[in-house]
Amino acid sequence: MTEKDLKKLFEDKLEGQNFEFNEANWEAFEQMSDPGEPMSEQEFKKLFRDKMAQASFPFNPANWDALEEEMGPEHGMSDSELQTLFDKKINQSQFAYNPDNWARMEAILDQRGRKPLAFYWRSAAAILAAAGISSLLLFQNQANQFGPVEIAVPQQNIVETAPAAKSPVAAETVEMPVSQSSETVENNSPALSSNDASTTGNGIESQDLAYVQDNSAVVIGARPRESSPAVQALYIEPNPNLQASDLHPINVNLDAELAPRHFVIQDLPSSEPVIEPYIPQAYSKVYASGGPVISQALNGKMGGPGFSAGLEYEYGWNKISSIRTGIIYTQTGDIGLETMHDSTFFGLGRTEVQTQRHYKSLQSIRIPVAYQYKLNSQHSFGLGLNTDVLLSVRMDETKTTTVFKQDPKVEHKEYNQSMNSFAPVNFSASLSYEFQYSERLSFALSYALPLNDITQDQAQNFAADHRPGQANLQLRYLLFKN
Repeated sequence: MTEKDLKKLFEDKLEGQNFEFNEANWEAFEQMSDPGEPMSEQEFKKLFRDKMAQASFPFNPANWDALEEEMGPEHGMSDSELQTLFDKKINQSQFAYNPDNWARMEAILDQRGRKPLAFYWRSAAAILAAAGISSLLLFQNQANQFGPVEIAVPQQNIVETAPAAKSPVAAETVEMPVSQSSETVENNSPALSSNDASTTGNGIESQDLAYVQDNSAVVIGARPRESSPAVQALYIEPNPNLQASDLHPINVNLDAELAPRHFVIQDLPSSEPVIEPYIPQAYSKVYASGGPVISQALNGKMGGPGFSAGLEYEYGWNKISSIRTGIIYTQTGDIGLETMHDSTFFGLGRTEVQTQRHYKSLQSIRIPVAYQYKLNSQHSFGLGLNTDVLLSVRMDETKTTTVFKQDPKVEHKEYNQSMNSFAPVNFSASLSYEFQYSERLSFALSYALPLNDITQDQAQNFAADHRPGQANLQLRYLLFKN
């Protein structure tokens, strides 16, 4: 009997799982399989019954290669194709119940721990925390915006005049330097002519004389000893060179205890800078960013780094707070995710297939949304949420095929394509620090903490939870500002 006839006979007999023993066929089978280790009839039948109980099928290298090409590197068969395959195999053979396989399957299912309810609230808690901090800072900035504004008054010389005939003390022209304080200077009276000024001086002559007598400490050339705070702030010095044309009468309210008095202010140049009130102004900035990316290796081995590059947009409503977003292409570093599968097939001989896969990096489009808080002009911190849309996965596959009594065959392939064993969208929380090196150039260091498992357990038996963190060093260059 030829090998082809023997194979056809075995395929026909396997359908019923029970066939008669033929000494000639048995000797031919022993010569083809392993002539050095003959098996008895009882051992031969037991071997086939055990294999059929484990639902093993004869191995055909041609059919196996065609099946792998159809399924792809990730065994990504659809539900309908998988159901058709199982129906075909079930119709061709009968399977016996194996308690060992069933117990092993239950043990695998029990090892997959259920995630607690708090696990799914991480992303929601991070978003609520960022929104709460942003609202608090925004409310504080708005409250400070409508508060009291202090306006600095330049140093000026206040000159007080009175008729010489009525009051000997007030007859001299004096000038009083007024320091910068919180008293309010009111200029509600229009400019008076020389006749109006003299009439006004005669009308308030008695008030001036009484004021000087009550505050005897205010003497020309001397500092006050005891009086109200407004009087103590005045230091009167004579100014013999003052002309009448330099006087401009206005009304000054110095203190609630003092009666309304009339002074004239002589404008002099001030050496102190004028402090203008701060008015928040919104702005927009567009950056070009890029830099290296280092990922946490799941196998404990530090692999090669990745990179990121893209555009970022920043909108700030004042000098302290801003919101930043953008679109960034990201290639992670080596995540160190490795899998290994062993398959054994029994037909005319024993064939072992060992498949080892190394998932290197993920290519994705990142859309960050972060809140930036500036401590000063150079240092700022950020807190945000990243959304990564997966584009492709880089993977190295090494397949070793060992046929009985033959040398192993090793195949090495590289893939860079989308795979259904990884989640299409991933989320992560980010914390960043930025240093403003110059007006246009800045450096940022950020860390992204994954909020979900990047793998899908049902596609490739990824029983573990894979959450590799990322550290990014970015160089930002300001393109334009509005």
